[in-house]
Amino acid sequence: MGNQFIDNVVISAGKIVNSATQFLRDKLYFFNPMHSIDSERFQSTLGSMRVAADPVDSSLHVEDSMQTRLFSHKLKRNIPEVANDDAHFLTDSFTNFAGTLQYRLFVPSCYHGQSLPLVVMLHGCKQDADIFATSTQMNHVAERAGCFVLYPQQIRFANTGKCWTWYKTINQLRDSGEPAVISDMTKKVIKSYAINADKVYIAGLSSGASMAYIIGLAYPELYAAIGVHSGLLFRGVRNIFSAFATMKQGSAVGTWPESELAEGGALSATPLIVFHGDQDSVVNPKNANELVAYHQNGRIYHEVKQNKSVSGHDCTRIVFKQEDGVVFLEQWMIHGAGHAWSGGNEEGSYADAKGPNASEEMLRFFLSRNRSVNNVDNTPKNKMENRM
Repeated sequence: MGNQFIDNVVISAGKIVNSATQFLRDKLYFFNPMHSIDSERFQSTLGSMRVAADPVDSSLHVEDSMQTRLFSHKLKRNIPEVANDDAHFLTDSFTNFAGTLQYRLFVPSCYHGQSLPLVVMLHGCKQDADIFATSTQMNHVAERAGCFVLYPQQIRFANTGKCWTWYKTINQLRDSGEPAVISDMTKKVIKSYAINADKVYIAGLSSGASMAYIIGLAYPELYAAIGVHSGLLFRGVRNIFSAFATMKQGSAVGTWPESELAEGGALSATPLIVFHGDQDSVVNPKNANELVAYHQNGRIYHEVKQNKSVSGHDCTRIVFKQEDGVVFLEQWMIHGAGHAWSGGNEEGSYADAKGPNASEEMLRFFLSRNRSVNNVDNTPKNKMENRM
């Protein structure tokens, strides 16, 4: 009886600490969604008192038992090797009115002050910049192509699982929250390294994919194309509960009203490439189809479907062409693949070595696009907000 009583007291105390932790996080987040206090110190202090993880935040990155077994041993921190002795993988941080984020920046060996492209890569939950670089091997692909790669890194204080909080309204708007920090960070790198401003792109995995899509739509004057891997549509999502429901079931909003689809504007100007595994049990593959339908904005494209087998996975690639024959959108559905970066390095996390190499295919798609020919609207704020 004595031991049982002590166990009950410890469990109750743990619940109180967890509630207090969530209360503090929510309050501080309300005042500054990208608060720049020492989050690691804050988390370690309270973490020593915890008896369980935050059940709400962790719901964004719950894997089924098979995926947990496959990936849990790979969640160790992996420092990605630099693709060439003359290349560099730098560490820095950026601060603006919306907060502070650390980042890693890959500088290819061919860089000697000339204008080169830039790809912004947003990691998924339970990842950081180093792990994501290892998983995607984007540095190696970028080295061959002569391209910079920027990896912004989420802070634990914003989300205990290091997920990008795309499901919060403040992060679904231009010049607000995480989109404001990441877009301004991108501009800083462009200025610091004489980046080719017509060849700047953004991509991500899972929560990072959803955030990349939001940022790409919100800043069409900055990003020439968007890459989404295992992501989902922000439309109709306003909190973590609706985010979790959308992850599991797809969008609850249903078919978009014709009046909304005909609105046009910045949404239809930005090329998009989408990857998703049809056995993904974390983010329902239905989300990929919904995102593609939403991005078409009610316009008719000539569709070319190709079925192929690539390195152990069959896949279906659908190419959406405009009237002039230019490919505006690509969708890759990878058969038999789960919630993992296709063609990635399994020494990282959430990576599947089989299937088409998503990093290579994304960079191929990106580098054929220029911002200056996208006919973008440089003032998309109101249109972006109206589409939420």
